[in-house]
Amino acid sequence: MFNEELANAWTTVKAASPGEYVKLPTGRYTCRITSVRLDAANAEKGLPPCLRYGLQVLEGEHANERTEKTDFINNAKSLSFIKLDMKTLNITVPASIEDVAFALQKAVGLSVEIEVKYSTGTSGKEFMNIYIKRIVERMATVDAQLEVFDDSAPF
Repeated sequence: MFNEELANAWTTVKAASPGEYVKLPTGRYTCRITSVRLDAANAEKGLPPCLRYGLQVLEGEHANERTEKTDFINNAKSLSFIKLDMKTLNITVPASIEDVAFALQKAVGLSVEIEVKYSTGTSGKEFMNIYIKRIVERMATVDAQLEVFDDSAPF
């Protein structure tokens, strides 16, 4: 039933980690926001607090793959990008920064278009940058639009 390549891969491939995310190639993707969470600062790694968006690609070559958008919260510029995302997602910006992660829970389940770009930091490390471009309005499926009819009619 399966080709030899898949049969061989089955015996050697390790199970994916539940938290494993892929690095998508540069481009635009339609994704579903599967989670939004606030992570505390990580002093050991020298990282500030951050917002993490879980994203699942909905269509195309990378359909069903998961990736993660990370927004570090470390200066006024980073806050301006978080507010831009909230505006793009039609989420009211809360009065307090403490309420941002809670307010963003309304985005979970939304389908969005994202753009993936890469940049190189001053240390030479490459970073994947994800930008939320817009909410994707999805049309109802054809099946949902069809009327149910009685096919037992004699004609």
